[in-house]
Amino acid sequence: MAFAVIMLSGTMSAQNNRGYKGIVNAGWILLAEDVSFEALTIHGYQFNPHLFVGGGAGINFYSTPSGPNISKEGGFIPIFADIRGYLLKGKISPYGDAKLGILMPYDEGGTSVYFAPEIGCKFSTSSRFALNIAAEFILPQDKFGDNPHHDFYVRAGGLCLKLGIEF
Repeated sequence: MAFAVIMLSGTMSAQNNRGYKGIVNAGWILLAEDVSFEALTIHGYQFNPHLFVGGGAGINFYSTPSGPNISKEGGFIPIFADIRGYLLKGKISPYGDAKLGILMPYDEGGTSVYFAPEIGCKFSTSSRFALNIAAEFILPQDKFGDNPHHDFYVRAGGLCLKLGIEF
């Protein structure tokens, strides 16, 4: 019953500023030597025009040189809680966002803390759809490893420039 009420509340129009909201975004993580990107999906509840609370997961991929003619590819899977505050109620609204959770490597190593504050701007294109542009800072994660052929070091995280959609 509670699930049905939550799902029906998601069909409310944006005029009410309440109900289910989904966010999908992706961006490049700017690092000195590494090629990295992040893609996330976030789902939750819009409580009013200014407050969204949800949770999400995604992938944080990197490729880094680790020696002559050798590169290391891998990544992390962030799983997190998300809170977003919109400053304005109009078609264009700056926002602040914070994600907090765990970061699990999908190749080797242990879990660590995922913390990623973000500032951005929402551009509404209809009552239930918007485009986002943002800058996020992902708490850097140092990762060391070795195998019989070479040692590697990865610094995953840093400034991420992102584009996304809200629905």
